[in-house]
Amino acid sequence: MGDSNMVDDGLANLNIMDDEEEPLVVVGANIATGQLYDLCLVGRVLKDNVVNFPSVKNTPTDLWHPLRGVAISELEGKRILFKFYSEVDLNRVMDGMPWFFNRHLIIFHRLIEGEDPITVSLWETVFWVQIHNLPVGVVTEGMTRQFGDFIGKFLEYDTSMVLRGVSRFMRIKVLLDTRSPLKRKKLIDIGQSKSSYVSFQYERLSLFCFLCGRLGHGKSFCQVRLTLGNQQVEFG
Repeated sequence: MGDSNMVDDGLANLNIMDDEEEPLVVVGANIATGQLYDLCLVGRVLKDNVVNFPSVKNTPTDLWHPLRGVAISELEGKRILFKFYSEVDLNRVMDGMPWFFNRHLIIFHRLIEGEDPITVSLWETVFWVQIHNLPVGVVTEGMTRQFGDFIGKFLEYDTSMVLRGVSRFMRIKVLLDTRSPLKRKKLIDIGQSKSSYVSFQYERLSLFCFLCGRLGHGKSFCQVRLTLGNQQVEFG
């Protein structure tokens, strides 16, 4: 019995997890991760139903014609990884945004070291927006920034201003959050108790809902329409 008690006491003091809890240092892990997502874009098609990956895989290459090619692979959560082999090819794609698949917007994000392509946010996209009906004299760099931050987030503006009669229009590049309705106009104060509306025109705007003002679906599949039924409500 004495020997049995000694064995039991020894087992009680033995932690078989000790070795498992000792961390194993993976040599070169950071370098490997950085190289893995170098020159990579992660994207997703802004649509609710299933996306046909083979079609999505073929469409961008037909549009982009990358000089050194691009490897396209499917990820979890309807996400797609685009691996480029040239900075020039990747920049051409970024500069050409927005891109579409069957009229559905494709949202892209360039990966940096340490980012997980499965969890990185994919809601924002770039658009060029024309601002029309501007009174003469208000086309300034300061105004472009104010309008850009009202529409979304200002990125840059087109320095060429086009004269149309007694008014002008400007072009600005903005970062939009696709979860928010598109802004369509803005009331501006032009002094001497005068005010007027300017209107926003989104270049290359594709599938868009006139009921809720959001990208990614038409009014036939809009939750607003399903909620309101036959009531006549339309995004102005």
